[in-house]
Amino acid sequence: MGNYRNGLPSKADWKDPEFISYAQELHLVNAQSGIRNRLDWQKVMVLKVLNEKGLINPGSMILNIAGGTDVINYYLASRINKLITIDLYDNSWESCPEDMVTNPWKYAPFDYKRENLIAMRMDARNLLFERDTFDAVLIIDSLNYMGDFEQVVSIISDVHRVLKKGGILILTVEFTFEPVPSGELYFTNESLMDFLSRIPFLLEHNPILDAREFAHEDRANPVLPPRTIKHPTAIRARTIGVRPGLLKRKFPYFRILRPRLFPLLLVLLSDK
Repeated sequence: MGNYRNGLPSKADWKDPEFISYAQELHLVNAQSGIRNRLDWQKVMVLKVLNEKGLINPGSMILNIAGGTDVINYYLASRINKLITIDLYDNSWESCPEDMVTNPWKYAPFDYKRENLIAMRMDARNLLFERDTFDAVLIIDSLNYMGDFEQVVSIISDVHRVLKKGGILILTVEFTFEPVPSGELYFTNESLMDFLSRIPFLLEHNPILDAREFAHEDRANPVLPPRTIKHPTAIRARTIGVRPGLLKRKFPYFRILRPRLFPLLLVLLSDK
């Protein structure tokens, strides 16, 4: 597959020897089996970037925002100086347990260097770190759910503050070629360009984000499961003003309330 690139998944990624090797090291069963899982792709691509930037080394300081109990925390803790993962850690969902702060080893999928991993209860909107602390910051599959557009821009600006000169921000975000419903923060070509123009980072490589090119390269539906949500007919019927009974016989669930989403990898360079 060659060097990493900003952009969307390709079916060829799952056949790449380096991709498979990382999947094995992370114990990602789906990826090892050739099952194209969206989150597995994001984790492996993040590691590829860190490796190609020379940041998986004993001197690196890396921050994982909204890191939960992610396997990447444990993988990097054994290979760098310090991995700090922050999240709400309030038991609000399975991957955000309260005791992660005191007992991160409890959720480790394999042995790791315990002294190199610190889990902290912290809101991404208020990073309590000194300036120029980290060599890299990771935000994997979570930026779209951290607030509205203005809040997300503010978060990324604060990330810039805690990065060292020459540091990198690795993002994976939800991207769509379709219209975005009001109130949802999913990136389109237009909103992505607006976002990039308002943050103090430089995009290293321009991603290919053309729907026709995407389809031409046989990338349609490259990642399973799709990020769509099933809604009972009654809910959808009320939304469009149709009696539920008219739809329920053939369509017990709808999957059309959200656009089809793809994970987009972005590697951003600090402009310090």
